[in-house]
Amino acid sequence: SSSSPSNRRRLNSDQAIEDYSLAITFNPADARLYRKRGLAYQTKQDWERVVYDFDRAIKVEPNYAPAYQSRGFARMKLGRYDPAIEDFSKVIQMNSRDAAALFYRACANSLKGGLRQALADLKKAVALDPKLKEEAQRTKELENLRNNDEFRKLVREAPAPPAQETKKDEDASGPPTPPAPPKPGS
Repeated sequence: SSSSPSNRRRLNSDQAIEDYSLAITFNPADARLYRKRGLAYQTKQDWERVVYDFDRAIKVEPNYAPAYQSRGFARMKLGRYDPAIEDFSKVIQMNSRDAAALFYRACANSLKGGLRQALADLKKAVALDPKLKEEAQRTKELENLRNNDEFRKLVREAPAPPAQETKKDEDASGPPTPPAPPKPGS
């Protein structure tokens, strides 16, 4: 039926893409417009166009962490693990306490076969955000780690987050807690 949730979402995505494309023609130097159009493409799982729009956002605003995070996610979906890892590393370089970037980098490393690095990142991510241990158990990108004793121990008994520095990152418009892809208009 044409009114199913997935059809409505696709139509909304198409409308959003059209709207953001028009806005970009009038304001091509606004990285956030490329990001929002990229997120609309992401709802359609059009990963090549997602990468393209985040490339443009980064070109306009080279230190725009949410664009690196989203581009890394799309690159991971395309099987481009090394470039994805570079993008997540850039986010972590900008904010070493970004649990989502650490989690995503763990996923990309796991898919690539870098299990030791994946576990190291996952430990840091879970220490920053204990809810991620549940995500780690469900996320298919971490399947390579499932039989690892260290992984099983980590997801069973994640440490409490550090008491200091509970302040949220200034740019809260980044992707939500992984592994759910960011939503348009967030």
